[in-house]
Amino acid sequence: MGNPQGPGQYRGGPRMPPPGRGGPQYPHAPAPAARVPVPPPPASPRPAPARGGSGQYRIASGLRRPTVPPRAPVRPYRPTYGPAATQAPPQYRPVPPRPGPAAPPRGVPYGQWSMPAPAPYGGRVSPYPRPSYPQPAWTPRPPASGGAGPWIAVLVIALVALIALVLGTAVAVVGSTSTEAGPATTSTTVEVPTTAETTTTEPTTSTTSTRSRSAVPTAGATPTGTAALQGNPLYGGSSAGLVTQPCTAVGWPSNSATGKRFFDSLAPCLDRAWSAAMTAAGLSYRTPAVVVPTGSQISSPCGTTDLSTEDVAAFYCSSNETLYMPLTGLGVSHYGNQPVIYLAVFAHEYGHHVQMISGILPAQVRVERQDGRTSETGLESSRRLELQAQCFSGLFVKSVSDTGGQFTSADFRTVYEDQERGDKPGNPRDHGSSVHYQAWWNSGYQSNRLAQCNTWAASSSDVA
Repeated sequence: MGNPQGPGQYRGGPRMPPPGRGGPQYPHAPAPAARVPVPPPPASPRPAPARGGSGQYRIASGLRRPTVPPRAPVRPYRPTYGPAATQAPPQYRPVPPRPGPAAPPRGVPYGQWSMPAPAPYGGRVSPYPRPSYPQPAWTPRPPASGGAGPWIAVLVIALVALIALVLGTAVAVVGSTSTEAGPATTSTTVEVPTTAETTTTEPTTSTTSTRSRSAVPTAGATPTGTAALQGNPLYGGSSAGLVTQPCTAVGWPSNSATGKRFFDSLAPCLDRAWSAAMTAAGLSYRTPAVVVPTGSQISSPCGTTDLSTEDVAAFYCSSNETLYMPLTGLGVSHYGNQPVIYLAVFAHEYGHHVQMISGILPAQVRVERQDGRTSETGLESSRRLELQAQCFSGLFVKSVSDTGGQFTSADFRTVYEDQERGDKPGNPRDHGSSVHYQAWWNSGYQSNRLAQCNTWAASSSDVA
């Protein structure tokens, strides 16, 4: 059966030439279509586009960012305009620790001078190193002399020569003109009456008065200012000291009654010693009053003292010139029958009375009021005052040791160890360190020379 469509024609459409046979053999055949390469499938699905904050779209990088970015170092702020823009940026430094609280002001009332209570058993409360034994005494510097000294000496010599010339001329004239004896001269003696006054203490239920105070005629003007401190006539010469004398105490202050008898028996010894020293210096002396209080609340014209909260063993009130020797502050339950301990405290407070009547204490009060009690100058003047009273205490204990009375040199170790009563940590620095408190007492004991107690001529490092 032949092909109805003719040669080269097949049912279903024109016959396609075989591959590679196009061209002139089949001019009527269409050109083959060009091949389009098919892209390979993506290795991973592309992330969906994310819209940015500006309205544009962006493709995320696919990296997982940390939820909390690392903290960049803080840079100091530096302005970009103004005068500060040209300055170097500030350098940050570690903040220094804040200083501790300042020492509280002096706790004792004005006009009252107290001795610290003894250190408790079982440990030393002083932060200062223990001194070697025994401590050498200090040699105080002499007071500075003024520049007008040589001129005054020349004027005095000229005045004496002029008086001698006038007297010699008068004697020559009288001897040449008078041939008869002159009339007999009569001398008159003026008696200075002595007055005595007795002061009574305040009526309180916790005090017991033990002595009265008597006034003595004034022997000389009381020095003031620098003359009362560095150049006080009480210091005298290099050999001036307290007279040696036997002294014996009656019992010990175990209670109010025995305390009254104890201090009454010691007070005359102190009066004799200081009366002789003041008279030799050309100053007047008057005895103080002594009170032995009981209980912990003590009232005086200088204020109220609470022994349960204040570091006070005994004190001197300048308003009524009275020594207060409380049994609670003395620590009689701690020391017991050791009279030399109470004697040293008693002599310290007596030393404050000597400072009062010799002009030392009033001059120190003026320094405190001028510069302030808590100022460096005020605290140093208070330390000089207290350390001088310590030296006076050592003077007296030495003057009654090995003299035929109750006290001997065997008591030295007991009383020396007890003198570590300086400023305790946290208290105002108004009494001196325990080292200096003990050493100045020892200076008076070893020397028995009043000049060695001139703390006002010592360096600041010796009264720290």
